[in-house]
Amino acid sequence: MLGLNRLEGRAREDFLALLDRARHDEAACEDVRRQLRDPGVVWRCALTIEVYRQRALRLLDTVGAQEPARGRLLGMIRGLAWPG
Repeated sequence: MLGLNRLEGRAREDFLALLDRARHDEAACEDVRRQLRDPGVVWRCALTIEVYRQRALRLLDTVGAQEPARGRLLGMIRGLAWPG
């Protein structure tokens, strides 16, 4: 997880504890969302997804997938695109 990978020491332990609380506590869920939004983690996640999405599209062409599987896979891959 990109948000967790940037943390060390006490900050990492605190975030892991917050994630554990968020399983059952909506306020903790909102704290997790806020912490992930603040440092730009969402943007980095979107970039990572786009890199893998483009790779998947190239591989789909490379392997010569046949219908109907090709169409279904293509729909899934295209569905991962950033809405903006």
